[in-house]
Amino acid sequence: QRVGGKILEGFKPVRHNVPMLSLSNALNVQEALDFLYANSIALGAPEDLVEYCVEYKFDGLSCNLSFDFNKLSVAATRGDGTVGEDVTEQIRTIRNVPLTLITSNRVYKHIEVRGEIMMLKKEFKRINDERVANNEKPFANTRNAAAGSVRQLDPRKVSERKLVFFAYGFGDCGDYPIADTQSGQLQQIQQLGFTASPFYSIACGTETIKNLLEEALKQRQSLAFDIDGM
Repeated sequence: QRVGGKILEGFKPVRHNVPMLSLSNALNVQEALDFLYANSIALGAPEDLVEYCVEYKFDGLSCNLSFDFNKLSVAATRGDGTVGEDVTEQIRTIRNVPLTLITSNRVYKHIEVRGEIMMLKKEFKRINDERVANNEKPFANTRNAAAGSVRQLDPRKVSERKLVFFAYGFGDCGDYPIADTQSGQLQQIQQLGFTASPFYSIACGTETIKNLLEEALKQRQSLAFDIDGM
């Protein structure tokens, strides 16, 4: 069952087994090139020999989904990175969040998948038009709209807002063997039944990465969702 009928009393704190650190991003090509240069110095390797997974940085609400024996058990917001809030009943209403993992009949004791709760631009416009018609203050942006929706204590109201979840990585995974590359983890995430980034590319070399970033940022306004960099 995705949507419960009970209105919750509040949000319980949840301590993350592995801290949810904030992710750095590049808002323009020069910031990305500076990042590549700093990495090559730190690694002691030429820039053109370091391989990267280039992907969108989603502009939404970060969330950690815990699965015990393949079943969704707890969903928690990032909070301060160490302690978040229990939003399990709210997250259950998001249609593209699997309540049971796809694991080819393997049962894992504990898997944590991390990602971003998002509101698509089309849904954002619909809700703001509705709020204005009801003399309510419109949301400033899709991130605020997604966060405000998840903080509804009535899961039925959350369900009405058609949120989506884009997964981008793992937290504490116990007996589940996590791939040792970001691109490998994105593939695993999709195999488990999640929606991952619709754009990611493996790239090596400053010029190749620069071209990828320029093309991705050029398409930013036409995307169905908001990003705040790469």
